[in-house]
Amino acid sequence: MPLNLYISNRMEVLVDTLATKLRKPLASAFTKEVIVLQSRGMQHWLSMELASRFGVWANGNDPFPKAMVQKLSCR
Repeated sequence: MPLNLYISNRMEVLVDTLATKLRKPLASAFTKEVIVLQSRGMQHWLSMELASRFGVWANGNDPFPKAMVQKLSCR
């Protein structure tokens, strides 16, 4: 699983970069996109923003940083 880290103080830049990356489909429609976020509010905002850009946004996995680190360390 590759890890890409994007940093910006502008949410518009980050969501534009993410939307560009998400345009390339995954190998399977049942594979979840994993996007690590800091808060539930950010999860909701990002889901709504991606849904408005793509028409629909589903099957995303948005763990918090601690859960993601725990998952990676168990492998």
